[in-house]
Amino acid sequence: MEHLVVRIGEDPAAAQWAVFDDDGRVVRQLQDGSLEEAAALAPGRRVVVLVPAFEVITTEATLPKASPAKLRKMLPFSLEDQLADDVDELVFAVGPRLESGAISVAVVARTRLEGWLERLAGAGLSPNAVFTEADGVPDTPSTLTLVVEDDRIYGRAPGRPPFVFDGLSLEQVLGLVDGAGETRHLLVYIDEPGRARFAAELAALDERVESTQVKLIGDGALYRFAATLIARPGTNLLQGPYAPKSNVGALLAPWRSAAVLLLGLLLVSFVGQAAEFWFLRRQSQALDAQLAESCAQLLSQQQLEACRRSVRARLSQSGLLDSSGAFLPALSAVAEARIPDSRLSQLSYRNGVMDIQLVVPDVPSLDAFTREIEGNERFDARILFANPDGDRVDGRVQIVDTGASQ
Repeated sequence: MEHLVVRIGEDPAAAQWAVFDDDGRVVRQLQDGSLEEAAALAPGRRVVVLVPAFEVITTEATLPKASPAKLRKMLPFSLEDQLADDVDELVFAVGPRLESGAISVAVVARTRLEGWLERLAGAGLSPNAVFTEADGVPDTPSTLTLVVEDDRIYGRAPGRPPFVFDGLSLEQVLGLVDGAGETRHLLVYIDEPGRARFAAELAALDERVESTQVKLIGDGALYRFAATLIARPGTNLLQGPYAPKSNVGALLAPWRSAAVLLLGLLLVSFVGQAAEFWFLRRQSQALDAQLAESCAQLLSQQQLEACRRSVRARLSQSGLLDSSGAFLPALSAVAEARIPDSRLSQLSYRNGVMDIQLVVPDVPSLDAFTREIEGNERFDARILFANPDGDRVDGRVQIVDTGASQ
């Protein structure tokens, strides 16, 4: 599935977007324009919207295990003392559990969320998920990760909710989020102008921590945020009454033609199998009729079951049906191993041992016949004699049921 990731800001007329695959690779490059232009790429794709991080509070709460619906009811009481706004005017979204066992939480003003959704709907966009852009900062083990974009610095300490600061230096951000000086590794995503601007600070930070890694981002932070959220979704603001309605039909639209072709193939296959079943059933009925006729002529039996009992009784009397039940399997093995241009001239069977005499084109053919018999792990086969007779070979093979001999 492809993902259309749209980033909106304070300006309601402006947006950024790009299309990514399931691995976070870019399918369509970054574009700037109106939401209506972005909506043209939405059909058949999962739509993810990133909203300004300064409009969303990201925090954590320690709550017992419960369903997301119950957790959303608990959050206002759990976080009420930490929030300046009336909890009735806020929307609480439950995110994944952190390594500490606490739950990630995103809080946004109800009017703000509804305003975004109204703008998106007016442009023809129905998002599957809405994340704060700060949720796109990677959670890197044992590393403080920062994403620098103009005057804003987005960040995340390992196993903690993300944060964003505006107008602060890298040194100030590190002091705020790591006052105890516990950070040992630092990863900074930044563009080329930003690296030049913060060159001195990056060099100073490199002296403060054990390692500093700087990665360049070419066209702003959207690529980094999108790749992170596709691989590891954050806290979706669309929960409870704001949860998106299913758009399975829209996502499946591009596959409609393929589905019709597949349905046609399945229908043809079903018709073919039905015809084959009808043909085989007719053949089975014809064979049953012939067998019944033969039973009536040879054994004076009209019913097939009675005919089977008579045949088994005669085979048992003649010694061909012993307790090991090997005669029919041995006969089947002989039939499967039969080589072209050969003829079976004599067969005898007693106590799990079958002797057959057959005429074959040459000695290698007789040897191939015995090896084929031994391919069935139940039987051993050996050549008793092989006498040339003109351009043919008269051979005798003994087949032993190894189960019977044990």
